[in-house]
Amino acid sequence: MERSPFGASWAKGQKSRLPFPTKYPCNYQNITDPFNNREEIKKYCKGNRVVYVWTYMPSGVCLVGSSSNSVERVLSYFERKYLFLDKRRGVQFLGDYGFKNIQLTVIYFNYLKFTARDIKLVEAYYINELNSSLNSQKYVYLPAEPLESVLPFINISNRDTSVPIFVYAPDLTRVLYIFNSKTSFYNDFNVHWNTLEKYLDVANKKLYNYFTFSTKIFEGSDLDSLLSLNELIDLKTSVDPVIPSRGQNVKLKDLTQNIEYEFYSLSKAAAHILETTGSCDTATLRTHMKNNTIYKNRWKVEKR
Repeated sequence: MERSPFGASWAKGQKSRLPFPTKYPCNYQNITDPFNNREEIKKYCKGNRVVYVWTYMPSGVCLVGSSSNSVERVLSYFERKYLFLDKRRGVQFLGDYGFKNIQLTVIYFNYLKFTARDIKLVEAYYINELNSSLNSQKYVYLPAEPLESVLPFINISNRDTSVPIFVYAPDLTRVLYIFNSKTSFYNDFNVHWNTLEKYLDVANKKLYNYFTFSTKIFEGSDLDSLLSLNELIDLKTSVDPVIPSRGQNVKLKDLTQNIEYEFYSLSKAAAHILETTGSCDTATLRTHMKNNTIYKNRWKVEKR
């Protein structure tokens, strides 16, 4: 089989391969040992739309994916809570092949010049062309619009592609974070859908007098200073005027590591346990706090 410039085998011979759409010029970077080169991943992903290809070099088998918030998406594959619990194909890929002999190819596109649909077209191209036992479902979801030369290898669905949510700082220039979808926004930013609908795409209305949310990127936006999700949540905590009075300060003891933490609410303590172990039920944790008992043979939580 012919080798592609991305280090993976083509699934088809050159004569039967569809031409790559000329409107999508590629900038790409091959990253060897991605687990230990996460700073390099950040360098090429941050502020860009990305199609990424994981390749197991001994066999050439690969997995194709795409993301608007590419830094968080790609780096999340290395987090313990995802490696043990997540069922995404990227996690399955690393579970099957490990981290050794893995190459990550980052194909990156300027956020201001290319749309989410453009990225899905490119993703569909590589899913179709690259040899992958994991990408057996050879289509991506796209709006039902004419797809010109790429139509033969994309299964059109009535389901639209996910709508990204851009989180802006008060100046409406700096993009703080990009959520891939409303669902990820609700789950990760911990804001009710009804609240989002009140603020979404309303430029003169700011949540906590700070955050503006938009489904479209503003002209002149600064994408060079994106925050991590943890940094965004910390910022949200600092500007939310309700949080300090709403929460009840608690002390959390990690009996395994012999470390003591202080949190302004039980939910924050539960979030720390979830981040550390991959699971935590807040209601059960509250019961252990009331009964002065140990949670999961490891955690002791007390009111301050």
